[in-house]
Amino acid sequence: GFFLATAQTLFGHPAWGIWLAMALSTAAMFRLLRMACPPCPASVLCLAPLLCPPLFWQWTQSYWGGGAAYAGAALFFLGFAGSIRHPKFRWALVGALGLLLLSQARPLEGGLTCILSLVLAWCIMGKEHRTSLLMITCWMAIAGFLALLGTLAYNHAVTGEAFSFPHRHWSRGFHATGLPEQLNTYTGSKPRTALEEILRAGRYFIGPFLLLTLPGLILARERGKMAGALVIVALI
Repeated sequence: GFFLATAQTLFGHPAWGIWLAMALSTAAMFRLLRMACPPCPASVLCLAPLLCPPLFWQWTQSYWGGGAAYAGAALFFLGFAGSIRHPKFRWALVGALGLLLLSQARPLEGGLTCILSLVLAWCIMGKEHRTSLLMITCWMAIAGFLALLGTLAYNHAVTGEAFSFPHRHWSRGFHATGLPEQLNTYTGSKPRTALEEILRAGRYFIGPFLLLTLPGLILARERGKMAGALVIVALI
């Protein structure tokens, strides 16, 4: 919503917000990869996800979303990696901004990603970068608290309940009408099973990003544990 409103104000059409989000995420991912890769491989790798047709069409050519979460994750991991290499306020600000954006775009998935990344970083680099990780823990706690307050306030303003997300509120009302079953009967389609959902997610979204962990494994072997760990943690 932030990107769409900004684009509507600046350019007169909300579609520009989709492309702004993807441009921001690609630039952040390039800067992140430059911490471990030369410019040419970093350029190819940051553009590789956009070559996946389903991801490209659903994230850059529709209002279904994805670009805002990608931008938030890219900024979060950029600040995360930058704080490890050079513990400075600017990297904390970048990471906190990414966490706030990611928490609003994908509250559950974003929260789990940030927490698991911090735990994994402590396990891998806890001894060598204790001061940096303490700084990261602090700005993540502050940004997470602000994100939680913002989410609860937004939920209450939209649904009247602080712990009821708008999309879940809409989904309950939509299914109560019986329209999903009528549409499935009319089109002849059947609801996807849990296994089909997992396979679809892997084929469309997870697969391209998992392929990008290969350079991280190579860097972990050739250039030391830290460079590989940064890439692996960020891209997973």
